[in-house]
Amino acid sequence: MLACLQPLPTSNSAPPLALFGEGQPALWAVLACAAILPFLPFVGLPLISDDYTQWFFARRYISAAGLPSLVQDVLYRSRTTSLLLTRLLDAAFGLSQAPSLLAGLALHALNTMLLFRLAMDLRLQPATAAATALCFAVYSGHQEAIVWIASQHELLVFAAGACAALCWLRWLDRGGWWGAAATLSYLVALYSKESGVVVLPLLGFLWWVRGPREALRLAPLGLLAAFTFYYAWAIFDASASHQHLNDGTFSPHAAFWITLPASLLRLLWPAGLVALPLIWFGPAPAVRRQAAAALGWIVAALAPYTFLTYQPRVPSRHTYLAAVGLALVLGLGLQSLARMPIPRPKVAAIALCALFAAGNGLNLWARKLPQYKRRAEATERFLRVARQRNEPIEIQQGPFPIWVYQHAAAIALGRPPETVQPATTAPAHSFLYSDSYRP
Repeated sequence: MLACLQPLPTSNSAPPLALFGEGQPALWAVLACAAILPFLPFVGLPLISDDYTQWFFARRYISAAGLPSLVQDVLYRSRTTSLLLTRLLDAAFGLSQAPSLLAGLALHALNTMLLFRLAMDLRLQPATAAATALCFAVYSGHQEAIVWIASQHELLVFAAGACAALCWLRWLDRGGWWGAAATLSYLVALYSKESGVVVLPLLGFLWWVRGPREALRLAPLGLLAAFTFYYAWAIFDASASHQHLNDGTFSPHAAFWITLPASLLRLLWPAGLVALPLIWFGPAPAVRRQAAAALGWIVAALAPYTFLTYQPRVPSRHTYLAAVGLALVLGLGLQSLARMPIPRPKVAAIALCALFAAGNGLNLWARKLPQYKRRAEATERFLRVARQRNEPIEIQQGPFPIWVYQHAAAIALGRPPETVQPATTAPAHSFLYSDSYRP
């Protein structure tokens, strides 16, 4: 695996997608369009359940008076960047889904271009790097991180982590201020989401492969490792007040040995399972080593979420980082196909890439978009009823936890959260709300 980042043998014939030079504006335009256009139909949907919670805590914490409380909140302080983004958009546009989703699409486009740049810096073929970025851009499996505003911290941790890796590679090659830039980017990743810790072993791996191995080059990594230890200790030390460590969301007794392989197969199905045989039987052994490294990244990125208890697979919003490994497998599979001794192999590779893009677009528009409309309707039904009632509301039955209704009432209607309570806890003159609807 240590040789997986070495340049592949060159060929006299240009590989597919090689018409895009790495510095040509046409390539960046293609990547941006591929990242944005498939998700545009989602713009204008109503806010969905936890979106109101995102706004609630952004307004509460991103202020001079709220920052001390943010520091004390062990869960939301690790999502500071997404709260800040939401608060800035709230100040500019108010409570509106469209600007926030467009910001998410812009982040996804940026991440796609960062992935291409990182693939080039890891010495992949330009065609492979472009195919990898394109597959990541149009992939629908991680759509929840893109179109659900409450999950935009996934986009932010990717952006900060990719910047950390890019700066780290430049620090290894050139020194200078790049080490400080890598350190700062990694810290931003940590305060985008806890999963930012997976960037640290990546930086260590890049140091081992790329060198030089002088102690000076390794110094920032040692400081980051020490801070990461403190960061993790602070979370577990405050576990008594951490929502997800107390509400049953995570458990060390979860069946991770089932969740991990199920999530890996779900991520690879079906395109990855087509690409892996192409890589295995392809002409370049170096490609197989690169694919092994990509699979290792998928496992590392999925592993923290295999201790979830509420479903036997990792939710789609948590696969955004892992999808980088899938995209790399697909890019390498297309490269292997383009070099196979078959009739018109490059045409076959381009056709397979187009089929992947079309299939994911169809999945988004025909399947996922109606699902999001149904998910949003559950909160919209409650708000329609609540607008017609001035008295306190008791929630007898509903698809969401009580705090979703409280935050929705507070943000959308300006009502104090305590005016929405579970059944039997509100005053006798309250209105009883019951909803058997399931999103």
